[in-house]
Amino acid sequence: MIEAGANDVLIQPLTIAYTGLQGLPVSRNERSLIARIKSKSVRQNIREILAGPLKDVTVAFGTPIPLGENDNRKQVTKAAEDQVRTMLVALNRGHKLPAKVA
Repeated sequence: MIEAGANDVLIQPLTIAYTGLQGLPVSRNERSLIARIKSKSVRQNIREILAGPLKDVTVAFGTPIPLGENDNRKQVTKAAEDQVRTMLVALNRGHKLPAKVA
């Protein structure tokens, strides 16, 4: 990071939620089947996800988190994880996302 000339970078939390299946809300059981990562290649998993029934997908971006040279990577990672979890739970429950997730 420093060698590339950046004093800090932004970590962008991102959540991908499967919110509908064939026009109906996704149940907890269906959700695990849609996004299941099997012991296959990434290409095979993506092919199965795209080839299956029609899905509604919501992509949500959290609040960027700065990461500087002296910042604790584990704390920044935990903050990003907390944002992703908050957004995913809200989307899975059909709630609106807060304007700013922190």
